[in-house]
Amino acid sequence: MRHRTLATRLALLIGGGLMGLVCAELALRALDAYSPASFHLLPPHSRLRDVQTGWDLFYETNAQGWRDDEYEKAKPAGVLRVASIGDSFTFGQGCPRGTIFPDVLETLLNLAGEKTQVLNLSSPGVGPEGYFVLLEEALRYRPDVVVVSFYANDATGPPTPWLNGAVRDLSHRFRLFVLARDLRRRIASPPTVTRDDLRWSGVPPPPPEFQRLYGEPHTNLVAACLTDPEQVARWSDVREGKGWDELARYAGLMARACRGAGCRLVFAVVPDGAQVDPHQWEIRRQLGVKVSPTAMMDSGLQALVRDLARREGAEFFDPLEDFKRFRAGLYFPLDLHWTPAGHRLYAEALARYLARTPGPARTPGSAPPPPPAR
Repeated sequence: MRHRTLATRLALLIGGGLMGLVCAELALRALDAYSPASFHLLPPHSRLRDVQTGWDLFYETNAQGWRDDEYEKAKPAGVLRVASIGDSFTFGQGCPRGTIFPDVLETLLNLAGEKTQVLNLSSPGVGPEGYFVLLEEALRYRPDVVVVSFYANDATGPPTPWLNGAVRDLSHRFRLFVLARDLRRRIASPPTVTRDDLRWSGVPPPPPEFQRLYGEPHTNLVAACLTDPEQVARWSDVREGKGWDELARYAGLMARACRGAGCRLVFAVVPDGAQVDPHQWEIRRQLGVKVSPTAMMDSGLQALVRDLARREGAEFFDPLEDFKRFRAGLYFPLDLHWTPAGHRLYAEALARYLARTPGPARTPGSAPPPPPAR
């Protein structure tokens, strides 16, 4: 009798717990809270300031947390809808609205006579898993084309521990696991870093030679080089490995989702600065990164993504040669991100690609990028 009573109580306890979890999940869905996409985006209707050495500006988000205008899920008749998915390059970190490539792409396609909306689903720090989740969100808006822009750090990160991977997969379907991931991130993440507390944040000071030339700047590139120089070195020399395997896995999921939705999928590659601009190569060297002497001739990530696109039945867009024709002025002098000139060049090359029409090296009537700021 004692064992039977304990078993009954245990069953009631487990059943009650499961019922509580089901009720909590239903409540989160009813409130539309902690959706899978929300974990990878900035807060909705927010205005967030970003102060770094190269810029000081605010980012504003719409009701979904995109750095974009508001859109109805139903696509207007006669409109080409492009969903642009990516990380801080797609988001346009360091550049104001109107100069970032999703905005410029929309303008160029409309000027060419194609009534177009370009939806910008992106956020700084997002990786392949986030791209997949954001793509699923984008498909709710019935895009005709999805462009996923990969950067080198998407393929060079450490492997995801098994338990973390399991929670990630569950969070794609259950909002309680999104809540759990969000709580874990809030506990683990340090306070927001500003220029004045760079040392306090755990980033070591730059080498004396670098400080004599540039001071002690606060940028994404400087922080990455000083905290993990081996990782930065791999950005311009991407090879297959655990990081690449994870990218390929989520790319395959994205390809299947787009086939099911009947939309065109383009895998694009963001050129790394060390592949393009000698100044970017030199900055990294001065910060202690062992950049390959052949980095400006390397196209390892481009080759891997090209083969991946072929295997998955996706298209492939590579603007590396367009960037190499100009080299200077496309990246912030002390950061890895594009200037407005870099965004425009990427948008012009992508517009030509999407239109599938051969054209000159630049869109007619557009100005060349400005000379680099030194």
